[in-house]
Amino acid sequence: MNDQVVLEDVIFSNGTRRLHVMSNVDPHTALYPTGTMPQVITQEMGVWHIRAEYRYRGVLDVYAEGWPKFRRLVVEPITETMRFAIYDAAQEFKRLFCRWPGYAFTRKLPRGVENGVEVGTVLLFEADWALGGSVMVGGDASPELGTMPREDAMNLVSQMMRE
Repeated sequence: MNDQVVLEDVIFSNGTRRLHVMSNVDPHTALYPTGTMPQVITQEMGVWHIRAEYRYRGVLDVYAEGWPKFRRLVVEPITETMRFAIYDAAQEFKRLFCRWPGYAFTRKLPRGVENGVEVGTVLLFEADWALGGSVMVGGDASPELGTMPREDAMNLVSQMMRE
């Protein structure tokens, strides 16, 4: 029997996910996704408690004020540069939904960048509901961004950002 109960699974506005799982199986034998190693493992009365806190990466359904329905977006933490995060999020969006995103959202635009700037084929916007320290991509766009190797796409994006 391998019972697991999720006691807490919260994504905070700063982009951090807190996860607390209770299990009757020793968690030291489990395989964890990259970047999600548990930080605290305890055993209480024969039951294991696994707690982790990490930067969220993945699909998130967003309900924003004024939208008639939720938007399914791919979240990517900004670890190197925003353009790398946008590119990686767009690639993941394409892999998951078989289409390219048309929009990217971030809580705070870089200095000197205006709302609606085109990054590849994605339009970048500042949104107060976006997770901090992350980009969130969604919508529809043309396939141009993903048809070239990452380095070439990043050079193209850099050139566009300078113009």
